[in-house]
Amino acid sequence: GQVSPEKAKELARAGALIVDVRTPGEFAAGHLKDAVNLPLDTIGNEIEKLVTDKTRPILVYCLSGTRSGFARRILRSRQYVEVYNLGSMSRAMSIFQ
Repeated sequence: GQVSPEKAKELARAGALIVDVRTPGEFAAGHLKDAVNLPLDTIGNEIEKLVTDKTRPILVYCLSGTRSGFARRILRSRQYVEVYNLGSMSRAMSIFQ
């Protein structure tokens, strides 16, 4: 399941970290304004360098919503409590336009 647009906006206003899990090349070609790039293949090892508070909300997105779904599962398995899937890049852009 994907987070609702209303909930995503509320979380972002409250300081959620927005994570783009696409490749660095995809990220360089365009991304949400406040997003950080943690590619799916490195997110499990890199997230703790960026987010030490495992209760901080995290919003993840990718190109189609598939990788962000995997990223959510990875983060949840590492005890991050509030991880939400924004879905695709186009959906994330429409929420935060």
